[in-house]
Amino acid sequence: MRVTPLIFLFQPLSVTMMFAKQLMQLNGLSGEKAEAIVKHYPTPSLLIDAFKAAGPSANTLLANIEFGKSKRKIGLSISTLLAKLYTESQLD
Repeated sequence: MRVTPLIFLFQPLSVTMMFAKQLMQLNGLSGEKAEAIVKHYPTPSLLIDAFKAAGPSANTLLANIEFGKSKRKIGLSISTLLAKLYTESQLD
């Protein structure tokens, strides 16, 4: 039996890994989807900047990102949810 040294169990997570974990807290956002998003936008600030730059089309920014082996698309509902979450100053 191989034992992992404790130092490797308690290493701090990178910003990208924390961002992926945060994304996976949302309903319908799997690990594969989160991985695909952080490949394009590794930090929340990069995603927020991209949403702002997209202007009125921010809701569709992530919709066509492919994930998984089957290359499915993230979709409009999750893209819209994330645009709202990361751009609106007050949520309903």
